[in-house]
Amino acid sequence: MFRVATAYVVASWLALPFADIVLEALETPPWVMKILMVALVIGLPVAVIVAWVFELTPDGLKRESEHV
Repeated sequence: MFRVATAYVVASWLALPFADIVLEALETPPWVMKILMVALVIGLPVAVIVAWVFELTPDGLKRESEHV
């Protein structure tokens, strides 16, 4: 769960400057960047909850309780 949260934060941190450059080049309105930032903030708890409930295995996603 902590690895997922860390990876999500790092990926978001790297994606925002890239998105800023691309969105500026495409001349999008400023609210597009704000919506992207809000979506990334809302996505963090969702990613952490999914990582807490499920575990990625070679056979696919499994509920954590199946491995105990």
